[in-house]
Amino acid sequence: MSNPIYKSINITNLLLNPSNPRFNPVEHQAEAIGAMVLDQQDKLLVLAKHIILHGLNPSDLILVKPHNKQWIVCEGNRRVTALKLVNEPSLISSDFSKLRKDFQLLSMTVEKGLLENIQCVILDNEDEINEWVRLKHTGQNEGSGTVSWDGQQTSRFRAIAEGKPDMRLTFLDGLQHM
Repeated sequence: MSNPIYKSINITNLLLNPSNPRFNPVEHQAEAIGAMVLDQQDKLLVLAKHIILHGLNPSDLILVKPHNKQWIVCEGNRRVTALKLVNEPSLISSDFSKLRKDFQLLSMTVEKGLLENIQCVILDNEDEINEWVRLKHTGQNEGSGTVSWDGQQTSRFRAIAEGKPDMRLTFLDGLQHM
């Protein structure tokens, strides 16, 4: 196992993965962005707004591999696309005029260069990259992947985070103490 390298990289030096499993393989960056927009549409706008409001998730770094003097995004293509579209809404095809307009409006509300340089983790071993991407996107994997919370666990978290009890949990707790 190689040692990952952590580095702040300019968004313009990040290339979307042309072989992203979210869409059929493409040749060029414009096609990759177009395919991501087609696949995700308004979800990219929601993601961009969340990033602008909260920043990038520090527990989920962008995973990249070297490619000439740039970097191919192996994990985090949606986040990188959202940031690229905030910085340059004209990358959105005119076929998605409403989405393009929404990104133009969003772009005007943020400081230029916001999240221009983003923290990434660099790996160059394809097998290691594939293992981390597999683990992230293919479910619980018997416990080695991300194990989702059930309804009660989600309610408990919301009660803790929002500081107000969940009525369903209160009811269940009452039943357990009878």
